[in-house]
Amino acid sequence: MDLLFPYAVVLYFVRNDDEMCGGTVHKVKELWNYTISKVRSYLVPYIIFAFIFSSSDSIYRTLIAMYGSRDALVMAETRTALWFLPACFCASLIYKACLLIFVKVKEEIMDASLFVVGIILSWLCSRIDIGIGYPLSINISMMAISFIAIGRLTRKWCMNLVKKPKRLMATVALICGIISVIYV
Repeated sequence: MDLLFPYAVVLYFVRNDDEMCGGTVHKVKELWNYTISKVRSYLVPYIIFAFIFSSSDSIYRTLIAMYGSRDALVMAETRTALWFLPACFCASLIYKACLLIFVKVKEEIMDASLFVVGIILSWLCSRIDIGIGYPLSINISMMAISFIAIGRLTRKWCMNLVKKPKRLMATVALICGIISVIYV
């Protein structure tokens, strides 16, 4: 079970890059509309489930859960798996913002850069302990951005190289899963 969870999370980010971050945005208004849709998709369910699963007798615990880190969820005595929703929100929003900011940069170069930068920032976050964790699981979002970027890179590469990209994507996801198990 310890190996299944990290692998499943990595596979989610590698395979769902199009659903999370598909398409580019060309205007700030489009990014705003995208942000609103992701608030509805990720943060509203997070708030609802954090409230339902926390000890609803305490407003304090519910407010702690709104911080969005795994450690805050432990303190709020709610389901710790909820960290995934704010992490998805942050990862998709940061990635989409990078697509807007670096619109003139070739996507392959941006994806490769985000892969490396995401790993470095995730490593730095793991070295800096702030007690209750990072808000909205932003530290985990950094690694998720790396997996989204590698998913986009390998998908483009697979489409040009292999007729059956799912087999190659599964191999890449397996490799990323092994990396995440070693990293975690």
